[in-house]
Amino acid sequence: MVEHPVKLRGASFAVTSGSPTILQRTDQDFLPAILEELKRDTRRENILKSLPPTRETNSVLKLFQPVHRTFNVALVEAICDTFGQPRLDLARIDSAGLVVRRQPMDSKGNLIANQWEGWIQSGKKFQGWVRLRGHELDRDPDPARRPPELKSGHPEINRRLAVLNGFSEPTSESVARLFPAPPDVCQAAKRTLFFGLIPVVSSEISEAPSFPAFAVDDLVGHLHHFLLSGGPRPFPKPGSRLEALDPANDDLKDLVTLLRQLAIEFDAFGAGDAARALFRGLNEMELIHEDGVRVRAGDFLNIATKVLVEREFSPAEGATRMPHHWQLITPARANTLAQLVVGAMQARLAQVAAGQGRFDGVNRRYHIRAFIRVKGHANCPPHLVWSEPSEPFTIAPWFDNNGAPPAQITLPDVNDRNLLRKLKPNVAFVMPDGLFNLMQGKPDDLMKGSGNASGIGIQWICSFSIPIITLCAFIVLNIFLQLFDLIFRWLLYIKICLPLPKPK
Repeated sequence: MVEHPVKLRGASFAVTSGSPTILQRTDQDFLPAILEELKRDTRRENILKSLPPTRETNSVLKLFQPVHRTFNVALVEAICDTFGQPRLDLARIDSAGLVVRRQPMDSKGNLIANQWEGWIQSGKKFQGWVRLRGHELDRDPDPARRPPELKSGHPEINRRLAVLNGFSEPTSESVARLFPAPPDVCQAAKRTLFFGLIPVVSSEISEAPSFPAFAVDDLVGHLHHFLLSGGPRPFPKPGSRLEALDPANDDLKDLVTLLRQLAIEFDAFGAGDAARALFRGLNEMELIHEDGVRVRAGDFLNIATKVLVEREFSPAEGATRMPHHWQLITPARANTLAQLVVGAMQARLAQVAAGQGRFDGVNRRYHIRAFIRVKGHANCPPHLVWSEPSEPFTIAPWFDNNGAPPAQITLPDVNDRNLLRKLKPNVAFVMPDGLFNLMQGKPDDLMKGSGNASGIGIQWICSFSIPIITLCAFIVLNIFLQLFDLIFRWLLYIKICLPLPKPK
């Protein structure tokens, strides 16, 4: 076998480029349509009409998502980089694929030039977007296909050298497959063509946190003043029983704010390690009653949260009295408390924002690179051939509009009694009796928060008609659209009603 250079480039059929050709299709059966256009000489120019037409105001290409009923296809061709540039024999291709890479941003949201990140996986864990160094841009995405970084000639020695030098487990880069066009298509087009879907949506989430770590400086102006150095600080209504107080009273608003911050933001009364550490830190401070009795701050605040915030109180806990004042907090104690709060906030944030989605971020910029693995001589591994990067692009958010016709939902006619009788319940909800009794109460009681949710232990199953529920939701939606239009003036853009001709 005679070796010669191989090149992978876009298949535009007009101006040949080293970058992959990106096609945008909105037809439902788009892949067979593309192959048919490639096969027919008289229609191959239609491929050029599939180039994405939409750009941002800064002229950057914008790709839409499948939710917009739009699909993006990469098209490349493999050639022999010799005189005449003949097409590469398909039998010499071992495999093919493409990677999507993202341009990083600095802390101010500015794009960093000439730098790219790859979506990296280590073992079974996703590291997320990781900055790629120079040699990593052209390495094989599959670590099993890369040449060994350590070449001692013995696997065990290589393993020990890796441990000695601190080498981590090999990482892989996420790859989307490229498929060879059928032989008859390649023959008609006189090219060795590959195509594949460009992923612009993903459910993958990185294992790394999606937000930077909190610092004590982040608490400035946010941490409740009861937790800062200074004092002593008085409590409202000292000596009063907690269960006899009204949390809506203006005198209690500051205390209730403290309780909400501790319970909701910091999870100070939760079961996590950081939460328990913060609770122990609170209990190292004391609250003093008028008669000199001292109570631990964490224990009191926990009970006060149940009574004044959660509106729950168990008689077994006793009648807790409001202390007279919070003891003096020294700067050292305040700093220790702030460190515990930072740990609790980081743990709390990890519960609700554990990882970064692969395509999160509206203003992010990406490009794709295609590759093929070309077979070599017998007993020689395939060698990797990369295309040039594609033109950078952004991904339209789900709420964007590419001009495709909206999805149609036919609602039942409320005046057709015969039709309504046919809309039998097709979904059932199993409800505990407390919820059932609450829903059976008067609407005024629900609005006032005085509904009765008690029951006798009997469950209920209630069936509803989804079309009727949809109709009710549609009516309520239109009422609220009219109300909010007084503020936002958006009705002209979000609701367009056009007459339809009567069926013949």
